[in-house]
Amino acid sequence: MKTKKKLHYAWVILIGVALIVGLTKAGLSTIGGLFLTPITTDLGIGMGSLTLYFSIASIVTMFFLPLAGKIIAKYDVRVVLISSSYAITSWWFCSIRFNELCMGLVHLLYPNGNWFCILNTNRRSYSIKQLV
Repeated sequence: MKTKKKLHYAWVILIGVALIVGLTKAGLSTIGGLFLTPITTDLGIGMGSLTLYFSIASIVTMFFLPLAGKIIAKYDVRVVLISSSYAITSWWFCSIRFNELCMGLVHLLYPNGNWFCILNTNRRSYSIKQLV
């Protein structure tokens, strides 16, 4: 008697995941263009600047993903994820503190609130109260 071979459950999972990723990726790729115009008008930047940012981010990701794969293959995944999340959190914390330090220095240099005169091209000084 011959036994009929069943399809292994891993193949079913693979086909299901491929269908889910394939169907959603097409929708996400095409719908992203709808948000570019509102984002550029809201931020006041050009469309070329925003798409250049996305292109540079994709290229940088393309170059660093093989490095991340080698690191994860060499070390334990949990250690890599914990250390990378700690590094990212520390970087954000330091950048926020640096921003607060700079804003504090601006308020020390311009205590009456006329620090907008740095940004003004016609050298007129405006206080925050006048702008609001």
